[in-house]
Amino acid sequence: MSPYTLKAIHNQIKWLIHHYRRPVLDWARQKLAVALSVRSVAAVLLTDTLQPLCCASVQRAMVSVAVYPGHILLRCSLLDVRVEDVSAGRGHYASVLAIDRRDAGPFIDAAVTVFTRTAAPEYPQYRVRAELNVRAPVVVFRWRVVEEAMGYVLCGPAREAMAILRQAAHAKKTQLRSEASNSLMKEVYSSALQFGKELLQEEGPNGGFLELPQLRVHVTNFRIVVPQSSEEEAAATFELGQIDVWNEAAEEKEEEKEKETEKEKEEEKEKETEEETEKQKETVKEGLNRVHFQLSNLCVFTTPAHSQARQYLVGNASGEVTAVLGDTCTVRGAVSKLFVAINEQQLDFLAQTVRGNLGERAVCCDAPWSVAAFGPQAKRERRALRLPRRVCVDVAFDGICAEFLLADGGYNAMVSGAAMYRQVGSQAVGVERGIHPSCRSPTPT
Repeated sequence: MSPYTLKAIHNQIKWLIHHYRRPVLDWARQKLAVALSVRSVAAVLLTDTLQPLCCASVQRAMVSVAVYPGHILLRCSLLDVRVEDVSAGRGHYASVLAIDRRDAGPFIDAAVTVFTRTAAPEYPQYRVRAELNVRAPVVVFRWRVVEEAMGYVLCGPAREAMAILRQAAHAKKTQLRSEASNSLMKEVYSSALQFGKELLQEEGPNGGFLELPQLRVHVTNFRIVVPQSSEEEAAATFELGQIDVWNEAAEEKEEEKEKETEKEKEEEKEKETEEETEKQKETVKEGLNRVHFQLSNLCVFTTPAHSQARQYLVGNASGEVTAVLGDTCTVRGAVSKLFVAINEQQLDFLAQTVRGNLGERAVCCDAPWSVAAFGPQAKRERRALRLPRRVCVDVAFDGICAEFLLADGGYNAMVSGAAMYRQVGSQAVGVERGIHPSCRSPTPT
C-alpha cells in the first residue's frame, strides 16, 4: 500500500473523528423551562341543600419546571392561603386555616431536584433532593369542622364521584395489565413506575433498600388554636415555634478515614481497595438515612374569655430526635427541661373543652359516615423492604416538673422551662373573680 493511500486513509479518519466528535456538554444550559402562575383562586363548598359550608382562597400560586442536562428542577410557591368556615354553626371562629402575615415571604416555598445523570459534575451521590419552607400557619381546631368535612367527603355526591374515579382507575389498571406486552400505554406506565421505584429504592441481596432523598423541611411560627367551643372565646394555643427536619450525608469524616486507611495500607491488594470503595459508597447511603427532627421554642398557653391575658401551661421547651435507619435502627432524643404549670381555672377549661369542642357534631352534613363506605381496598403488590433487625431507643430528659396553683394563679410571661423551675412555689395565686395581676396575693402553693 502506497504512502499516499495511507495518508488519504489517515486524513479520512481524522475528518470522521472531528465530524462525529461529541460536543462538550454544557451542564448549566437550560434545555426546557415551563412556568404556570395563578394570581388568585377561590372556591366555595355547598351542601346538597345549597347551604355554604366552607370557603377557600389561594393567592399567587406558582409552579415551574426546568430541565437541565444533569437534573430536573421543580419549584412550587404559594403566597397566601385561607380556609374559612361559612356554615351556620361557625360561632366565634370562622377561620380554619390562615397565615400570620407578620412574617414576610410566601406561605409555602418548595423545590424538588431529580438528578438524572450520574456523570454530571454536580451529581451529589443521591438521586433526589427535596426542600420545603412553611411560614406562619395558624390552624383553628374544632371537632365540628372535622365532622362537617368527613360528612361532606364520605357522604353524598362527593362520595359517589370518588367511587366512580376509583372504579375508573381500577378498570384502567386492569386494562393495562390485560393488554399485550408491546402496548405503548403499558410500556409508558411500567417505565414511569420503574423510574419512581429506582429513585427511592435500590435492590439489595435481602430485598429492597430504602434510599431516602436529601430532605430539608423548615416550619416557622406554627400555631394551633383549640377553642373551648364554637360559641366560647376562651382557647388554648400551642405555639410550636420552629420545626426542622433534615438528613445529612456524613461522608466527609468517612472519606478522611478511608484516606488514612489507604495511606497505612498502600501495599495491600486491589481487591481490598475495591472493598474499601464499596464501603465508602455504602457510607454515603447510610449517611442519608440519618434523619434529624428538631423542635424549638414550644409553649402552650390559655386565654380566658373577654381577655387577652395569657397563662402559660408549658414553658418554652425544645427537643431533638436523631434516627439512623439501617439494619440496626437507632433513635436518640433529648428534651430540655419541661415545666407544666396548671391552675384550677385551666383544669375547668380543659374539662369544658372535652365537653364542648370535642363534643360538637356536624350541623350541615350530619349524615352518618364511615370510612368503610368506600368498600374494601384492593390488594396491592408491594416489594419487600429490608426492615431493621434491631431497634435501639435512647431518650434523655433534662427534667420534668409540674406545679398546681389555686384559682387563676400562674405565669403571664413566656419564660423557659428552666426559669419556671427555679420559680416553683413563688408565683402569686389569684382569687376566684379577679385575673388581673393587681388582684393577686403572694400566697404560694
